[in-house]
Amino acid sequence: MLTRATCSSSFLRDLTPTRRILSLLFVSATDRTDDRITGVGAAISDPYLSFATPLKSKKSTQSLRDFLPAIAAENDVGGILLITKPIISSKSSYVSLATQKITDQMMRLDLRSGSSSVRNMKFIESDVYKSLEEVLHEHQENPLWESVSITDLVCEDGKLRCMGTEEGVASLQATVGLQVFLDEHCGGWKNTFG
Repeated sequence: MLTRATCSSSFLRDLTPTRRILSLLFVSATDRTDDRITGVGAAISDPYLSFATPLKSKKSTQSLRDFLPAIAAENDVGGILLITKPIISSKSSYVSLATQKITDQMMRLDLRSGSSSVRNMKFIESDVYKSLEEVLHEHQENPLWESVSITDLVCEDGKLRCMGTEEGVASLQATVGLQVFLDEHCGGWKNTFG
């Protein structure tokens, strides 16, 4: 069973060295009344917790119970970071689901048939966020933000692309959220290059 870490420092302290962090962003249409998930964006850290890379998004037809163990085993995941406050624009019609709903869903996730490393993972909600302007600035200044394709995240007019309708945007949002977390709590590139 997945367990919730109490704080970022305990989450990182309990992470096995060189195991990666999987970042998940649960997306739902704002005009839905049932708050059903329409997709999950995913990103993965490097083993040294310095940079994030986007992964393929979970398709709406794929169950989270099948998606999570497969992606965790394939990428040597040691913990899960939930992005509950993605970068959003006022024109966005898709948003991340509320923190409590996501937490409840993760706690109820039946992973008994998965590997013990997946069943015993901890997860935590990210406690750091950046505005679109801050993300654009980081992308220009920080070499490890190169994995975030700004042209795939932001339209030519400077507005964010829609997470729910454009392929890969939710995973890019998950990448940004994970990179912000790594920069804040692990030192980002300073951690890698001294």
